[in-house]
Amino acid sequence: MNYYQDVQDANESRKKRIISYCEHIDAITKNQMSVLVHKLVERRKSLDMSQQDVAEATGMAAPNIARIESCKRIPTMQVLAKYADAVGMKIEIDVVSISQEDNKG
Repeated sequence: MNYYQDVQDANESRKKRIISYCEHIDAITKNQMSVLVHKLVERRKSLDMSQQDVAEATGMAAPNIARIESCKRIPTMQVLAKYADAVGMKIEIDVVSISQEDNKG
């Protein structure tokens, strides 16, 4: 092999590591958002509110509320905060060490 091939191989390896890391973080984030959204949906239902009720309270369209609840995409914090407010909740964010997070499960 030559220098050029070594550089290409190193770049390809780095690219694969970055993609793998991004996929890992995306999976964690989607899981965390799913848990949060599930709590909001439970609250909405306990208040006997429809998706339309939340839509009206937040100024969002009802199909957008349905998309949030499907957890297929990660909503912005502003969107989640609006939803939470509409059902009488708030979102708190905390940063913990990975070892503490592992000990929760």
